[in-house]
Amino acid sequence: LAPTEVRPKLLLGIAYRHANNITAASDQFRAALQLDPNNFDLHLELARLLLQSKQNADAASEFRKAIDLQADSPTAHLGLARALLAQHLNSDADAELAAYLRLQPDDADIHLERAELLTNMEKNDDALAELNRAATIRPDDVTTLKLRAVLAFRQKNYDAALAALQKAEAMAPADPDVHARIGHMLLEEKDYPGAVRELAAAYHA
Repeated sequence: LAPTEVRPKLLLGIAYRHANNITAASDQFRAALQLDPNNFDLHLELARLLLQSKQNADAASEFRKAIDLQADSPTAHLGLARALLAQHLNSDADAELAAYLRLQPDDADIHLERAELLTNMEKNDDALAELNRAATIRPDDVTTLKLRAVLAFRQKNYDAALAALQKAEAMAPADPDVHARIGHMLLEEKDYPGAVRELAAAYHA
């Protein structure tokens, strides 16, 4: 091993990656890995590069190698989740988001991202739990209120869904999606004048 050769290649590879020179960056990282195959930083940076260039399966493989070397790396778990999401491997991605959040429990953005993923997977109770965790870190915003409305609607709790959307409307009165969702809710409630008002606002917002 020649450490004096590894670090310059790592740094040069990072510079090439930020300059979007994918081939040159890859060459530097792979050459350094020949010298130091168990270097966590090299596997992580190569994984980031592969993800940046949409080589998602290869990126996932490199993120896993990084995790094998340093299991408590939030960056590696989150990167692996991104690579898996890009391949529509939602269950595996969810496991990596959960692993990330065990290491970074105060990251409200990722709690919200996981809540959205779980909502799409129709794991409604788990999604609501993630929303509630996010709410302990920062107040609900328009995005979280929309998710709360979706989950309440699935439970046929239309009053709760409508209340969440009305809170969202108060925060973002010009958001056409909020108006459209309220209009849909009012249709369910058979409040047709209200539905007309909200759907018209959606089209003209």
